[in-house]
Amino acid sequence: MTAHEKPVSFFGSSQVGYIVLDPDTGAGAYLIGGGENGGFLDSDLEQILTYAGFVIGLAGAAFSAPLLVFISAVIAIALLVDLILDDSTLNHRCAGLGYIRLIAVAAAIASIFFPPLMAIVLLYVGLLAGNGTMSVAQSRACQN
Repeated sequence: MTAHEKPVSFFGSSQVGYIVLDPDTGAGAYLIGGGENGGFLDSDLEQILTYAGFVIGLAGAAFSAPLLVFISAVIAIALLVDLILDDSTLNHRCAGLGYIRLIAVAAAIASIFFPPLMAIVLLYVGLLAGNGTMSVAQSRACQN
């Protein structure tokens, strides 16, 4: 394992990280101690954006405001990219979570083909399901 000497200031937050490397196989993992594990959003900001994007999208769909629906979609895309980055760096032992995350991402992508109100609901339900599986994968039960 390789770690740096002291925390690194990165975009206004102090972060620690380390590299775990298997000398026999050369396989390794690059872990960030702040909980992001490869994503670019911290969990508090992620929750705020999820709920704000959902409310903005519902308001945009209810009042036929395409700009609000567009803003909601941009927020959802950023959250989806963060979910995919977090997922790509997560190592766990719980079988089946990958399928649930795949369904969640598929639901988010399929929302493109639905009317605005249903699309917003489907998009954010997919994101919430994906984040739920991330929480389970990071739990102590899946890490042992």
